Amino acid sequence: VAVICCRPSPSFPSGSLALSLSSHQAFGFHESPFNISLVGDVPQGLPSFKLPSVSYELVRSLMKGTAVVSLLSYIISISMVKIFAMKYEYSVNSNQELVALGAANLIGSLFGAYPSSGSLSRTALVAAVGGETQVHGLVTAGVILVVLWFATSTFYYLPKCVLASIVFMAIKNLVDLEEAKELWRVSKPDFAVWLASFLSTVVYGTETGMVYGVGFSIAVTVLRNSRPNVAVLGKLPGSHLYRNIANYPEAREVPGVTILRIDAEINFTNKDFIEECLRSAIEPGTDSDAASEYGSNGDEEEGGNNGSINGYGDSGSGGRRRVHTLLLDAAAVSNCD
Repeated sequence: VAVICCRPSPSFPSGSLALSLSSHQAFGFHESPFNISLVGDVPQGLPSFKLPSVSYELVRSLMKGTAVVSLLSYIISISMVKIFAMKYEYSVNSNQELVALGAANLIGSLFGAYPSSGSLSRTALVAAVGGETQVHGLVTAGVILVVLWFATSTFYYLPKCVLASIVFMAIKNLVDLEEAKELWRVSKPDFAVWLASFLSTVVYGTETGMVYGVGFSIAVTVLRNSRPNVAVLGKLPGSHLYRNIANYPEAREVPGVTILRIDAEINFTNKDFIEECLRSAIEPGTDSDAASEYGSNGDEEEGGNNGSINGYGDSGSGGRRRVHTLLLDAAAVSNCD
């Protein structure tokens, strides 16, 4: 199946050919001891229109479950959309996606349908065969209607392993190892989020993997926010510009003045860390985790602090600086809790 799915062009019907050949072979060996798992009976026809019976007890009992299903459906759908939007370079309207998802589930509920969301396997298959517009949805719906009415019996001997192989060959192109290498080079926390999402999806499935990925991403964001960058600024010679002295060695601190730039909003998660940074800037000899970290990264921050922490700095003699003024640059502080 894998060889067949490696088709020479998108127009080559590799999936249909694989299904036909595998069904034929399974029919010949259906009474053999190989114990091949088949699709089996597929119900014929369409479900009938029926208004749901709504009651207070039913709504209360389903409230928690529907909230979880709705959240997961939206997360999965919007994640799939963004993956393919990035791959094929088009924009995404999240509100429009939410409205479309809600409309599909509302109409489907009148026919007893399962809750719908974006499908990674189907989307990957559509992209693999060259689908680029919504016309493929109309064609797919029409083919499904014809099959449900007249051809359900033809899928009885279809091996499930063949379906899995076709989906696998379509999804394998979505695993971008080059992106993982770039994340490892640029940002280790982002690479950790990618790795956790990938492994949890492989081990537990798409839905559970998505939950783990979102949870891990939130945890990394909170951790980053709890230890924001606090840069020590110095004046560039011959200009009125102040830059992070960790990245601009030629920048010099103003005598008696320490200028700190806080590169995040101030809230309960980082107030203690920021307070330690401020104390380490004005109290000589302060030894803390914050003192050893602030100024080590930032908007251009890639290097470490050059010695302005704990009261030391550009005093001309390598001695301890006497600080009488602490100036805060809060231009990057968008909110203060």
